Amino acid sequence: MIRKITILICVLLNVFAIQAQFSDSGQLHNSFSSRNFMKFNRFLTVPTFSALREDKTSLSAIVRNSNVAFEDNPRLYLASYSGKMRENVGAGLAIYQQEVGVFKDFGALANYAHRLQLNETMDLTFGFNFIYSRRSADGLKVNSVDPEPQISNYQDIPIVNFQPAITLSIGRFDVGVFFENLLDYNLKNSELATSFGEKTFSGHAMYSYELTYARGLFEGTDVRVLAMARKPGDGEFGYGANAIIDLPKAGWLKAGYDNNYGISAGLGVNLSDNLSIGFTYEKNSFAATNEVGLIYSFEKNHLQDSDLKEEQVV
Repeated sequence: MIRKITILICVLLNVFAIQAQFSDSGQLHNSFSSRNFMKFNRFLTVPTFSALREDKTSLSAIVRNSNVAFEDNPRLYLASYSGKMRENVGAGLAIYQQEVGVFKDFGALANYAHRLQLNETMDLTFGFNFIYSRRSADGLKVNSVDPEPQISNYQDIPIVNFQPAITLSIGRFDVGVFFENLLDYNLKNSELATSFGEKTFSGHAMYSYELTYARGLFEGTDVRVLAMARKPGDGEFGYGANAIIDLPKAGWLKAGYDNNYGISAGLGVNLSDNLSIGFTYEKNSFAATNEVGLIYSFEKNHLQDSDLKEEQVV
């Protein structure tokens, strides 16, 4: 009896959480994408990052388990292809499935970013993510003997979301803004999912530095630090920061903090010139989250951003 009551309470909490999330369609995407993606899939953090400081394309598969101490904890499965497609163009494609209790999200995302060189040291990059997401109830997880009316009568809600961003690069610094649900449209009700006052926007600032004169294991090492601030409509102000040390000959180390999701740490190992595996652990006061990813990197482009600028100056 106690177990049934506990399950019912968990189901009701999931329903209320889902309904609250649909008042902010950007939350469906950014609840899993706006943190930890510092090495690969950076376009999921900010759309313009697919064209900024990239020199390769990659194919990745990621599994994330959130709140691992609880039964039926949220799970994310993500597959993507992204990177620098041409000299000043970045793009990405991703599909994902996220399980939250008795609910299941399915979505697809397309990214595009274009970098404009203003002068020798300054660039302006425009980019966007276009998302299609659909949430449904998993009938197999619902108690068929005594069904909960709110679950049984739940109807799928498809939403499309246009997320533009702009980033100004000055030397090693990148600063910009990201509108996470500027145009979110509910296809079922033929109306915007959120009003203007409920829109979510964020600001980002990143510093990148390459150890040009390093040799041996540290040759080509890249250090990046990213800080972000986020305001979800009338919600509370959010903030976070991430740092990564990328060693092309070995792997990478990263660490971060988010006021909603807690602290995180990650480790990556290059199994070969093209194949890598990464692990991230995240912990807050509520529960822990872990993430495992397998990444295949294609051959690097012959010219990186710094090389392109030098060639254009010549």
